[in-house]
Amino acid sequence: MKPKLFGKIVIISTILLSLSINQANATSFHDIPEHWCSSNIEKAVELNIANGYTDGGFRPDAPVTRAEFIALTNKTFGYTEDILNEETVIAKASLEEVKEDSNSDSSDLEKDENEEKKDSDRDEDSYDELLNTKPEENKPEKEDLKEYNDVSKDSWYYNQIRIAQKKGYISGYPGDLMKPDDPISREQAATIVARILGLSNDFAPAEFEDSAYISDYAYYSVGALSSRGIIAGYNDGRFDPQGQIKRAESVILLLKSIGQDVKFADPDNSILVIIDGKYYYQDETNGAIVLRGQTNGGVIDIKGTRQFLDLDNTVKEGWHDINGQKYYSTIGVGFARGWQWVGDSWFYFDPANYFMYNGGVKCTGLGVYWFGNDGRVKVGYRGGYRGFNWAGPTEQELSNAWLYTEDAPRIMKGQSVINYAIQHEGRRFRYWGCDLNDYSGVYCCGAVYSAYKEVGLRVPGPADCNMYADDGFKMVEAQYVMAPEFGGQQIPLNYDTMWPADIMFAHHSYSQYRYNHAVMYMGKNGNTPMIIHACNLGFVMEPASVIPYGWGSTYVGVARYN
Repeated sequence: MKPKLFGKIVIISTILLSLSINQANATSFHDIPEHWCSSNIEKAVELNIANGYTDGGFRPDAPVTRAEFIALTNKTFGYTEDILNEETVIAKASLEEVKEDSNSDSSDLEKDENEEKKDSDRDEDSYDELLNTKPEENKPEKEDLKEYNDVSKDSWYYNQIRIAQKKGYISGYPGDLMKPDDPISREQAATIVARILGLSNDFAPAEFEDSAYISDYAYYSVGALSSRGIIAGYNDGRFDPQGQIKRAESVILLLKSIGQDVKFADPDNSILVIIDGKYYYQDETNGAIVLRGQTNGGVIDIKGTRQFLDLDNTVKEGWHDINGQKYYSTIGVGFARGWQWVGDSWFYFDPANYFMYNGGVKCTGLGVYWFGNDGRVKVGYRGGYRGFNWAGPTEQELSNAWLYTEDAPRIMKGQSVINYAIQHEGRRFRYWGCDLNDYSGVYCCGAVYSAYKEVGLRVPGPADCNMYADDGFKMVEAQYVMAPEFGGQQIPLNYDTMWPADIMFAHHSYSQYRYNHAVMYMGKNGNTPMIIHACNLGFVMEPASVIPYGWGSTYVGVARYN
């Protein structure tokens, strides 16, 4: 997960403090060209706030120690006193006083009257002279700064920490400890900046998903900075107060704290542009390029489309292998959804998650088809638990028209129900079985209940009726009759208007109960309506016509829950 607008930076001691090391140009850092913070790192380097490492890198995602953040903060706000040198001068002055006192003679107490008179005559003049003396001509006075047991005078950060103490924005831990080498947390960094800006007592509430976990001392500092847009949480609404702040995050925090304009490309405010013959997404407002570092492994959603950015931040089209799944994208359109002609064949891509269908029968929205392991549609006889001659998609199916209707989200829900159910093809039949994941088996309405439950849809199940009543058909009846109570509806039997996962109910002529079998509609294969259901052969897929023409039963109702 990457942050929005909150930052922290790790700066190596020799780079921060040594004037002998030349500042590296940000554009030369080998590890920031595709980073989400690259342009802001460049600005920080330009302002002499941050430097890189001697290996040519910036390490934007490395954590920052307390001492490093203090040093970076001092540079940001221009705190550059040489405290160590001042303390050395004070120490030398004190030694001189001791030396003068030891050389004094008791005869000094017996000054001659004329000398005393001279001293008295210049008292008033000496006071005026003192007021007009330049500071550097005065003897330095030592400030009462706490000494920390873990901050030695020969450490690179001694002067930086003493500056922070003098400015009053840092405090240590019990036992006179500073813990300079410990990583600094996000809430600690926020507290430092809020103190410098005078916002510690602003009493603005911190409004994040995890605000309850912000330490008491930091709560209002975080709230004050976030209310002013100086910091923000992560995309999931968290602030992660105890999390370690990173170098890039520190750059953002400190740049914003001194009023610098921090530039990011907003993907949803970006348009496709061509620069030097290559395609990029560019923010229409500030001109920033959407960077690979803003993506999840190259994948990013931009204005309702899913795109793939290459290592050089350009838009990449073609096939993509991501986490074991195949995807396909084109310039200007993004990742394919639904049916897509690629090369010499039709392929189908999940409309919600964009991955290519392969390796078996899949519901494609309003249809259901057989796919090879390479993703190409297969036609012909498919054996298994119930053999069937599979057809290819129709022209209407290939148009993807349903994807652009207002019902598309609901149809996709049903599609998910069916594709989950298909994974359990062949599960054995067992009365009262209500879990497709249970290898011991399921029965008709139990399979329906299980498939819907898996994708977060509720239909009447074992807890909603006595499934053992009416010779075991009570739950079948409940799933039809109680549909309105569960947010569903009873609809006509019409294969031209039905959706995947619509539940069809059959009546066996030999039974006294009207609803004694439940099947799930899968969609059409070519022009053949298909169902999946649990029967004495197991959990099988077959043409819907099997029920009336093979079993001699009658469809007596249809219910829709998605």
